[in-house]
Amino acid sequence: MKLFAGLLSFGLLVAGAGVAAETEAEVREAVVSVAKATHINGGINPTHKGVKLSLKVMTGSNPCHAEGVTVSTSQSRDHDTITVTAHIIDTSVQNRICTMEYNPQYQTVDEDIYFDSEDISDVLIKNYQYFGQSVSALELLP
Repeated sequence: MKLFAGLLSFGLLVAGAGVAAETEAEVREAVVSVAKATHINGGINPTHKGVKLSLKVMTGSNPCHAEGVTVSTSQSRDHDTITVTAHIIDTSVQNRICTMEYNPQYQTVDEDIYFDSEDISDVLIKNYQYFGQSVSALELLP
């Protein structure tokens, strides 16, 4: 009985410390598991194009790990290339106890990209299926 009481108090202590501690959002790059691209209207100018990206990102290996995790995207331009990067924003409590089940949780984020085809030659999705691997969104278009 003492062992059970000790484990219970330890669990309450860990949970209590996690709730009381201030949580800062941890932002890190994410791996895009699935990416889909579709054409959208770029505007009245015939050289302006639009691409709608739908990016699926794993937020955690189970619902407990995915709690408090959101996904966002950012765009950067390097000469004639636009690069889209997915980011995981983790605001969850750090000292929580989760089970070891594997039940991956995903979030899908949509990003609209508008560009002038005379200035931009490619739109890249960074970290596609692996860190460091990029894929052209224009190649994913139907």
